[in-house]
Amino acid sequence: MSLPYIISPKAIARLAEFAAPLAPPLAAVAFITDAHTREGAGRIAEKLLIRAGYRVRPRMVKNSAAASLQDARSLNICEDVQLLIGAGGEETAELVKYAAARRRLPCAFIAVNPSCVRLLPSSAALIDSAGIEKTYSTPPFAFVLCDTDFLSAAPKNACAAAFGAVVSKCVSLFDYRVSGILNKERFCAQRSARGYAVIDELLTRLAPPFNFSSAAPLLAEASLAFSHLVREAGNARLLNGGEVQAAHVLRLLFLYEQRHFRQRGENEFLCASAVAGIYQNLLAAPPAFFAPPPDNNARLKQIVQYLGIAEADASVCMRPVPAPQDLKIAAYRLKEYRAELYTEARALVSRLARARTVFKRLYADDGYALQEYLDPPDIALAVALAPDLKEKYTLLSYMKDAGLLESL
Repeated sequence: MSLPYIISPKAIARLAEFAAPLAPPLAAVAFITDAHTREGAGRIAEKLLIRAGYRVRPRMVKNSAAASLQDARSLNICEDVQLLIGAGGEETAELVKYAAARRRLPCAFIAVNPSCVRLLPSSAALIDSAGIEKTYSTPPFAFVLCDTDFLSAAPKNACAAAFGAVVSKCVSLFDYRVSGILNKERFCAQRSARGYAVIDELLTRLAPPFNFSSAAPLLAEASLAFSHLVREAGNARLLNGGEVQAAHVLRLLFLYEQRHFRQRGENEFLCASAVAGIYQNLLAAPPAFFAPPPDNNARLKQIVQYLGIAEADASVCMRPVPAPQDLKIAAYRLKEYRAELYTEARALVSRLARARTVFKRLYADDGYALQEYLDPPDIALAVALAPDLKEKYTLLSYMKDAGLLESL
């Protein structure tokens, strides 16, 4: 297997074949599924493992919109287990990778959802006790089997979420470039180009007219291709742009207000469109002077008031105000590269506008319900507080440092 994943019909039938190099026959295998997957792919995979001679230790985790650190730590893995195998969606995958890291065991996964963009990297994004998402280093999956026969059984709106998760990463790719310029982080132009190519190919293949009822395998294929690119990069930088920062705040807002919250990829796409527009406007005519520096005390009060996070927990996450000299250097670099970044930002906005039609067609109601899902104040708050609750450097981080988010 040249790639760390296989996507095909009946891929699950090869489970024992790929498990054999990781654990010998008669070895104990922890098999972790969520409730949605348990009765379908879960039962089949468990029988295949037993037939191959493995002693299966089944574990079931609850279905949730996000994987929590508490759930990951509470997974009871027997001492004799030599291999962890999971089956389900990305939330279950995060739990399996974290549990494997704690026990220093190999792990593998069976994907039954077209949203796979976070499966392959050596990291797990988990929600801590305060509700804040943090990224933990983990071993990568030794292999991922994506059986297309099970994709049709994925939760409602799974295709829209998968599409949103992949296409919204064009903002992450833009911020990857920005962080290389303003924050002098490592940047690879070839890797960036490959990421955009995955997104553009998906948009071409799903361009109307298209039978969107058969979109799931194409979405899974694109998700895994982008995920593999992130794995090759060696970190999750390509998965953490401004759209992810904003969607994280949006999740906290909706949970605190007890409002219905859509799947991660859906929210990332909706936030991507807003963030891209803000980037384009900033780069079209950057301010000639700085606004007053951000007031972190006022921002802390907003996080507590609007998101319900305890002040002690929120203060740990707050992005510190940079030294004046560092901010001046970042502003100088932004001015130097403004023309080319503005061209890229315009292409970003154009790409997302083209994608929006496809995104809506993936819903049974052609996206009608999206009209009443987000209010402008929701997006404004999500963008304004985004840099303080996600650690990666983005253009939103610069805007916060320069005091440009205070008026949102």
